[in-house]
Amino acid sequence: MYYFHLSITLVNYMMIKRYLVWICLIIVVGFSACEKINQIDNTGVVRTPYVMYLGGLLGDVHKTNDDKFYSPLHYFDDVAVRQIITADTNILYLKGNCYVSDDNGRAFNVSNTNARPYEDEPLYQKYFVPHQMLYDESIKRVYLCVNGGLEQSDDLGKTFANSGLAASPTSVAELDNNNIYAIQDDASIFVRTGGVGGWTPVAPGASTLSAGSNYFLTSMGNTLIATDYDGTLGCAFSTNGGADWTKYGGVSANGKNILFVNAVENMDGGMDLFMGRDSMGLFKLNPVSGSFEASSTGIPWFAKVQYLESKKVVYRTGVERIFYYCATDQGLYKSEEQSAGADWILDYPGKYSTLQ
Repeated sequence: MYYFHLSITLVNYMMIKRYLVWICLIIVVGFSACEKINQIDNTGVVRTPYVMYLGGLLGDVHKTNDDKFYSPLHYFDDVAVRQIITADTNILYLKGNCYVSDDNGRAFNVSNTNARPYEDEPLYQKYFVPHQMLYDESIKRVYLCVNGGLEQSDDLGKTFANSGLAASPTSVAELDNNNIYAIQDDASIFVRTGGVGGWTPVAPGASTLSAGSNYFLTSMGNTLIATDYDGTLGCAFSTNGGADWTKYGGVSANGKNILFVNAVENMDGGMDLFMGRDSMGLFKLNPVSGSFEASSTGIPWFAKVQYLESKKVVYRTGVERIFYYCATDQGLYKSEEQSAGADWILDYPGKYSTLQ
């Protein structure tokens, strides 16, 4: 009996040991499934994806919602994509002409043939002032800077008509208060209050912009930002609707083109302001010092840094993360928000000009 009881005890022990081994293996596999590679969670299951459109310096347009698979919407034709916007369910992109799709990008039709010229037209069509299109979501209106004026579309970019602005602006921007701004030069800034009614000139205050004719506009909340595309007059901001201006620091006046300035969402619920330059790098605004600081680690020094956007990913666990994407002529680069855009890795090879 003693030996029989001992045998039963040993059998039970071995079975319990076997179960413990299997439980430990399950726990190890479970934790390893959440492993991060290169500080980017490549194995998490996405619950809420994003949509990103990528425009190329060689004319190509792509769409992705996971930065792993890119669907082509337009192929190469050697005419740079200047801007991509979405207007409700329509997609618009600007090249030499403006094109619109109302079927999720399966087909694009020309909707405007009077767009402003490229900066280097007719030779290469690779340099252009940003933010020449704008979608005012509050009243579902698209704006487009054209030769000799500003046109608008009230059918989501399918047809355009004169906006009533008696000027030829380089770019347009919208503040959080729904005011629409257009700039022609340092002395010609116009506002459409609330996005409705007529256009009125902005009365200059005590501190005006430096005299120049190639400014473009950006917005960050209710702050209006004006930047000299030619790279000599710097970048300034206004908190009173374009009347008074204060220059940001850290912007070298060396004649290197400032290819974009754009504000993007961060994980704190605020905005980060970035600047890209031609063969000079990417810069991020330090909100404490009011100066732009280099944020180019991983991006080739000679790259044309064309545009930047951030995208939020929500995983099935409820974890939310922000990723930055930077379009350059050396490829599309990606960075996690936690690193403040300082650890860029090449995500998609190619020559890219804009993002949405």
